[in-house]
Amino acid sequence: MRYPIKNHIRITDCTGRILFEGHYRSKQVDRVLDANRCPSGPCAECDDTGYIGDFEVNWIDEYREDNIYECINY
Repeated sequence: MRYPIKNHIRITDCTGRILFEGHYRSKQVDRVLDANRCPSGPCAECDDTGYIGDFEVNWIDEYREDNIYECINY
């Protein structure tokens, strides 16, 4: 897949399966994060993160150093 990767992210689960790959402002990012949202909100069950499940969000551009979590809306 060839596209500018500067603003693209990859969300993967604990098995390495790609849940999303594309621009960080895509509406699909919200869908993936909402599917992993803790129904109780931040609590002890989700370690106060607000999310359940094991997933990672990373920039596709491995040299980009700014914090992805400050860029995506969740």
